[in-house]
Amino acid sequence: MNESPSHSVPDTRSLAMIRTLGAIALISGLLVVLVFEWTKPAIEQNKRELIEKAIFQVIPGATQRRDFVVSEEGVVPAESATKKGITVYAGYDDTGTLLGIAAEGAAQGYQDVIRLLYGYNPACQCITGIRILKLSETPGLGDKIITDAEFVANFNALEAKLNAEMDALANAIITVKHDTKDQPWEIDAISGATISSKAVGKAINDSTQRLLPLLVPRIDVLKKAEPQRAALRPPATAALVHPCTSREGAKKVNVNTTSNVIGYTKPLFATALLDKPLLDSSYVIPLRLCAFAVNGFGGRA
Repeated sequence: MNESPSHSVPDTRSLAMIRTLGAIALISGLLVVLVFEWTKPAIEQNKRELIEKAIFQVIPGATQRRDFVVSEEGVVPAESATKKGITVYAGYDDTGTLLGIAAEGAAQGYQDVIRLLYGYNPACQCITGIRILKLSETPGLGDKIITDAEFVANFNALEAKLNAEMDALANAIITVKHDTKDQPWEIDAISGATISSKAVGKAINDSTQRLLPLLVPRIDVLKKAEPQRAALRPPATAALVHPCTSREGAKKVNVNTTSNVIGYTKPLFATALLDKPLLDSSYVIPLRLCAFAVNGFGGRA
């Protein structure tokens, strides 16, 4: 007896589900790309404004600036640079005298990369201040690198001298255990926030080890350059409220010329919040933004 071959009937329900999921994935991916491209100019603009504000805080007395690109081939103004290198921001006083430079550094913290801007004074061969550009450490622990006055004081005149060969720091900048600092190139760590403290030290050390051997022998290029006057904004005086706490239990951090608070971890929100007129004594961030860390208020230590 002959049997006709059986044919499997395709499961139309499964195919329909696969097509639907594929379409959703395609649309979602397209939306992500569109949103990224749409917000990219605003994010880049906020980043530039954030850095500009920080420059004049880490170079005391500076009222003018000019950007340069430093590489093994020399130091050239940023506007005429044709090759990649390390961008530095030179700060000048009203008379055009070079007061110092600012440069970026970054290192892995406990939760995420800590990004900062530091000032360097060639006269004293020392770090003259830091400002945190991005931070996502635990509130009350890792964020002390912003709020702890003793820690911030480490960078008032932190030694960053080159060796006799001018090819590296004479003494690497290191973070030591709390209350054990006894050298001018050491950073006194914060008790309970050792990882974040060490990340700051590593960011500065790694950056200066690369930059200063290229820059210091050519510092006259910056001294002889014509600075560009910057339109400085008066520093804001306000308080930031932890976005994930109530008004009653909110932890506030002063924002002024001496604080280490600069911007928001998510640059998209920085200008929208910092550039608005201060209508009251504090910024209250809606609770729905808790997922977006603000100046380190979010994440883990």
